[in-house]
Amino acid sequence: MAAVPKGKRSKSKRDMKRNGFKLGVLSVVECPRCRAKKVAHRVCTACGYYDNKEIIKIKVKSKVPATPEEKAKAKAEAKAKAKVKAKSTPGRGRRFAGPVKKEAKTVKPEKKETELAAI
Repeated sequence: MAAVPKGKRSKSKRDMKRNGFKLGVLSVVECPRCRAKKVAHRVCTACGYYDNKEIIKIKVKSKVPATPEEKAKAKAEAKAKAKVKAKSTPGRGRRFAGPVKKEAKTVKPEKKETELAAI
C-alpha cells in the first residue's frame, strides 16, 4: 500500500514549504589575478585560474597583422579555413536547410538512322 496523506495541506503550509526552493543570489567577487569579475568559488572565465592554479587554458586573440604580407597570409588562412568548414557542413551549410536537391540529368534522345537520312 502506498503512503496517503492524513489530511489536506493548506495553501499557507504549501506556500511555506515552497519558500525554501527559491534560488539564491550568486556572490560576485573580483579575480585576484586579473581583476575581472567572477562568481565566487568558480574558475575565472577571463584568465582561467582558480586558487592561483591554471585550470583552463584561455586562447588570447592575437592583434591585427600590421604588414601587408601578414594581412595576405591571414586572409589566405581564413579563406582555407572557411573552405574546409564548408566541405564539412552537411546540406547547404545552413542548420535547417533541408536536403540538397540534385539536378536531374536531361538525356537527349539520339536520332535514328532513318531520321538522319530524311534530314
